[in-house]
Amino acid sequence: MQAPNLKKKELMKNMPIFLFLILSSSPVVYAQDTLVLSTIQKSNITPALKAVVVRAYKELGIEVKIKQSPAARSLLQANEGTVDGELGRTRFVQAGHPNLIKISIPVFIVKMVAFSKLNIRLESGIKDLSQYRVGVVRGYKDAEALVIDRKSTLQVTDAEQLIHMVNFGRIDAGLFALTNGLILLKKLGIHDIHALEPPLAQLELYHYLHKKHSSLVPMITKVLERMERDGSIEEIWKGSK
Repeated sequence: MQAPNLKKKELMKNMPIFLFLILSSSPVVYAQDTLVLSTIQKSNITPALKAVVVRAYKELGIEVKIKQSPAARSLLQANEGTVDGELGRTRFVQAGHPNLIKISIPVFIVKMVAFSKLNIRLESGIKDLSQYRVGVVRGYKDAEALVIDRKSTLQVTDAEQLIHMVNFGRIDAGLFALTNGLILLKKLGIHDIHALEPPLAQLELYHYLHKKHSSLVPMITKVLERMERDGSIEEIWKGSK
């Protein structure tokens, strides 16, 4: 008569194991259904970055909202965790922002150039500008990395201010992304500033997540890897031009 009770007790004893096996075999569902990502304000490559990242997260059932801020503040917010991550930045941001995890698949590629009224070729790269006044946008880590050995470099808040500094003769050259700069010059109606050749660098932009979302990293990486393989990312880039 006690056998059924013994079986019942044995079943209750092993219940945690049964539950673990059931849960571990279930599909992974991320608890948060919306992410807020920071990005640089007034950036003309944001639409392309957003299109890639939004499509990737849509496959995971996660909505993405974008918060635009000045370049330095955007990184600060992402690193502090007041937002969930950065939409797209170069590898240079990792050094000073330990709370950000880089997703290894590039979500955009930019050419870093010097915009100027000068007519010189940069055969030796940034060294050819050593005798000239150069400016960068504060928080653009890729541009800042190029001028790290210079004694003095003007830093401004945004790209439009940088272009005006070149236009008014306050600086001789402003370092900026080629696509952004060309669109901005057209918008401002400035025709005597051009991109010096060759480009100073070609840079890959990566999506970053705050470390509180570390469990999401392998999931979004897998989606972006597939998008890279099937050509979806490049298709989005072409469609954004």
